[in-house]
Amino acid sequence: MSYAVTTSIASPLVGSYFHAQRLRSAQFVFVLASIFELNSIVQLIGYSLQGLYTPEIVTLGLLGLVPTLLAMMVGIWARGRLDAVLFRRLIVVLLVPSVANLPW
Repeated sequence: MSYAVTTSIASPLVGSYFHAQRLRSAQFVFVLASIFELNSIVQLIGYSLQGLYTPEIVTLGLLGLVPTLLAMMVGIWARGRLDAVLFRRLIVVLLVPSVANLPW
């Protein structure tokens, strides 16, 4: 059984690439959110065409939106209160274990 996700195995690499571009925090978040949204739309269409969605999977996906949206709201709130240096450091803290986990 396959499950759609909002990011992909390439997420740590994409995040690392745009982190290296030294975008401002608002630009960084916008670019990554746009890329992941486009990826999710493509996955949604592809999985739907293959008939991979069952009522249970759709229910789990909808339930998963609640913590996702809450975390996104907290992230938007926090990003506006962080200075650029701290934001970049937090991104590195998130990226290092993600990239290190890729070979696994």
